Amino acid sequence: MTEPITPAGLSPFFADCNDPQGEARHARATTGLANRSEQRARMELVGPDRVAFFDGQCTQHVAPCGNGEGGYGFVLEPKGKLVTDLTFLAREDRLLLDLPASRSERLTTWLSRYAMLTDSELINVTADTADLAIAGPAADAALSTASGFDVAVPDDEYAAVDLQIAGVPIIARRDRITGTAGLALRCAATDAATVARAIVEAGVRPICATAFDILRTEAGRPEFGGELAENVLPLESGQAERAVSFTKGCYCGQEVVAHQNQAGTPRKRLVGLLVDAAARAGDIVTRDGKEIGELGTVHRSPTLERDIALAVLKGDEHAPGTEYVVVHADVVAGAESHGVATIAALPFVT
Repeated sequence: MTEPITPAGLSPFFADCNDPQGEARHARATTGLANRSEQRARMELVGPDRVAFFDGQCTQHVAPCGNGEGGYGFVLEPKGKLVTDLTFLAREDRLLLDLPASRSERLTTWLSRYAMLTDSELINVTADTADLAIAGPAADAALSTASGFDVAVPDDEYAAVDLQIAGVPIIARRDRITGTAGLALRCAATDAATVARAIVEAGVRPICATAFDILRTEAGRPEFGGELAENVLPLESGQAERAVSFTKGCYCGQEVVAHQNQAGTPRKRLVGLLVDAAARAGDIVTRDGKEIGELGTVHRSPTLERDIALAVLKGDEHAPGTEYVVVHADVVAGAESHGVATIAALPFVT
């Protein structure tokens, strides 16, 4: 896997971020600036066939998107196996893709296999760009202060505008991954420190990656490597409403999605769980002594003052208040340790 890349000059702004709970609490109430450059990969799809080609690979409808419009979807193998989830943004001459860094090589291998049959090309621009995020309810006000003029980013998730901060061109995209109307900012890697400085000087507190992940978990948004995995089908992810179009034309893996949709009952489902302090990612969740899944992301929620987790569990009926037994990972080492996980409605925090 490609090593994470941190744009030069960004690290000092986040050097003192060592209080994930406090930082997440602050961002939930006001704002927080996160460096997402290491966690995310950034690609561009260019060429006259780019839209038609990618529309045939993505579960979401790409073709209707005009310049500055975008969406979220999955790329699937023919049998429905998940290649990755991603966001896309249409530009005049290219599509901008944003995806988990851990899936970068997999997506490159998959799309390049078919792109060579079209007049389109996939370019990895991760090393040349930076990904910053402003989380929290005051994100828009902070962006306006940092840029020096009133910025109007459309409220529709994934819509974007072009602007400048301290003379640096950036793309500001609406992003609700933390549950509020936050912003994802893309700029050149060489300009990232300049942009971060202007945002911090506008009064936004830097937050660490763990704090941002706490906000994501509170919002009930799954992530690859946490809850999402290759064997999780789109309708089992809890994200079908925003990630899957049931009216678009053919795309790779569509038959599997359509079959599951017609069946009406996914075999697994994304759920939220209230867990005990001993819970860890990978702990086994059981019902009546049978394994039904494992915990994905686990965090202490500073908003709820409870430990929370996301998981994809077998079965479609997981009513809030239902209790399951969690077998903690240390049982494997021979220590008897069990806990209780209680289904909670998602999102945990609104």
